[in-house]
Amino acid sequence: MLLEPLGIKWPLAGFNGGSEDFELLARCEEEQGALAGRVYIVRSQPYYLDITHPRANKGVALSELSELLTVPLTEIAVIGDGGNDIPMFERGCFSIAMGNARPEVQRSADVVTDTNREEGFANAIERFILSPRRSGAQIETTGVGERA
Repeated sequence: MLLEPLGIKWPLAGFNGGSEDFELLARCEEEQGALAGRVYIVRSQPYYLDITHPRANKGVALSELSELLTVPLTEIAVIGDGGNDIPMFERGCFSIAMGNARPEVQRSADVVTDTNREEGFANAIERFILSPRRSGAQIETTGVGERA
């Protein structure tokens, strides 16, 4: 399996729980206590708490796919809006946060696009992926986490 070379044994179990008590989920994410380093705990959305193996995250998956497909991370663009996207943003690829993402997610990205309601995904693809390729121009960032 894909993760076995990384020392992750099967069966791989994870937990995703939801709650309307957003403050409780935020505290669970921040105060990992005895579980720190033994599991990966993150809110993928304000109402979801994900608990998985520490190497079962989007960053590790992106690196593995990059290697398997022989596409350098520097040639990959990623887009996300949740806390679980931060490890993916940290891999050296071009990272785009949605405008509706939490501030810490936006700060982790190279640029921030519009919100979901403002067609942020489509706008980001047009502005940062398609337009530079058509013109041969380099993507200019405004600085980490700043709205471009």
